[in-house]
Amino acid sequence: MASNNKKAFDLKRDSVYVADPINDLCILGGTVIPSKDEHGVLDTEPTADMPLKDLRRLKKPLSVQFRNNIFARGVNTPITIVKIDDMAVVVTGKRRVRALRAANRKRIEEGVEEKLLPKVRCVIQRDASPLALAATMISENSQREDDEFADKIEKLIDFKDKGGTDDAAAVLFDVTEHTIRGWLQFYDNATPETKQAAKEGRIGPAAAAIVASIKDPEEQRVKLNTMLSAPEPSARGVKAARAAKGAKSSKALDGKRAQAAMLAEVQAAPSTSRSEKTLGFWEGVAETLKLVLGEKGVDERLTDLKKKLKL
Repeated sequence: MASNNKKAFDLKRDSVYVADPINDLCILGGTVIPSKDEHGVLDTEPTADMPLKDLRRLKKPLSVQFRNNIFARGVNTPITIVKIDDMAVVVTGKRRVRALRAANRKRIEEGVEEKLLPKVRCVIQRDASPLALAATMISENSQREDDEFADKIEKLIDFKDKGGTDDAAAVLFDVTEHTIRGWLQFYDNATPETKQAAKEGRIGPAAAAIVASIKDPEEQRVKLNTMLSAPEPSARGVKAARAAKGAKSSKALDGKRAQAAMLAEVQAAPSTSRSEKTLGFWEGVAETLKLVLGEKGVDERLTDLKKKLKL
């Protein structure tokens, strides 16, 4: 083979360090981590002005499978750190650090010498500005399948608060600007019920954003409840959300028709329900009347219903 004066391996050396996960690395807000064996001695209390906010994920317990995997194999992928207040602060790789902390504590209990404990390889990020740190964290998170919709909303709002733009957020999250605007609209307009349904996964992110675009909070609650109460999964999808948003409110029904429909439904119920005189039953009837007729005149119509049912 012909000789070549240029070296075959001529790459720039990066700043890679090796750190003890328990004693050398700081997780901002790390005191909220639920498992004490995953805490580090440098972890801080959460504050409103933290340059890195990932509290939702920090509060989630690590799975047993993930902890076992790190115990068996260690941390193979380097984490990203930044120097803040003379501490090595973890930017990406917090879950790996947490799991290795727990694994090393277990090894110490088993008698392993501290000098033989696995370490974490760290790459230093030089740009320590809050916006750059938020961008780095979002960029890594967008490649993870387990980052929930509520986690992404939290990171998006933090990114925007630090001066990030919609187009930059779209690139980091690997979505369109239209999607970013939908997420922001969700954050601004969603009722607590819609946010909770999205958080729990009972309705998908795209469908939740469409429901949240319904300006009237009461109408938004009615449409959400209709979707969630449907037995078919398709009734909670994007197409159903668009249909629900465009559907006319049942308040348009005139009083007599609505009252007749309500009366028929109550009469069709089992006799034990018809004769039930508890406060809870009639509160349910009253709430249903409100959905159909609106707030006005419910007391009068409820009295009429009781008379007709001879209760």
